Amino acid sequence: MNIKFMKEIWQEAKQIDRQVSFLHKLISVYLNKTQKPLEGKILKKTLKLTDRVVDFLDKYGVDYWLESGTLLGVVREGRLLPWDHDVDITIRIEDLPRIINKLKSFHFKYGYRVEIVVNRADATPLKKGDVRLIKIQSRRLFVLPGWAQLDMFVKIKHDDKMYWSIRNRALKSAPAHFTDNLAVIEFNSRTYKVPKDSRGYLAYRFGVDWETPKKDYDNIRDDKSVEQLLDPLY
Repeated sequence: MNIKFMKEIWQEAKQIDRQVSFLHKLISVYLNKTQKPLEGKILKKTLKLTDRVVDFLDKYGVDYWLESGTLLGVVREGRLLPWDHDVDITIRIEDLPRIINKLKSFHFKYGYRVEIVVNRADATPLKKGDVRLIKIQSRRLFVLPGWAQLDMFVKIKHDDKMYWSIRNRALKSAPAHFTDNLAVIEFNSRTYKVPKDSRGYLAYRFGVDWETPKKDYDNIRDDKSVEQLLDPLY
């Protein structure tokens, strides 16, 4: 990983992070523990947020794909899973320079909250300070985090695998061939990018019985892509 590039990413991450007060973060933690399902008005707002993010990525030529439970719901059921709480997409870390300086536009244009989350320690091949997640979230009453939320995972390719971490609790990986080539899927009256072998990718992540709904699925306990659990202080 280019050192100069990572320093630039780190500086941008710190600048954006300063915009989020400590109190705001406490409120976010509370809301994340009391998230509402993707139904009704929350679903509509989440779909609108997703379309805005996808249009933003397309505008700047950044490849993305629907990820995790979002991909599962769209492929298996043609919808976002109602018991889910957000939308997940993925981009590659080498595409970050195209958008890192432009993320603030979500705040100024739509009033969304943007948070850049970095790795707090090394977890080979991930490095401390690497951006691991970009969280884009609606607001309520101008200052409170809203219920519509999108998580943009940032993955790195190493030795024919794609690596990422979640919630600083687990290092995950999946064969890169699943996402080296992308396709499109129709959903919500438009197209979205997905892994070309979406069914194979879902079987790798969720198991061969991925077409059977599991509302109690745990993304660490049950995800086949977990490579190692991380130290709680990670």
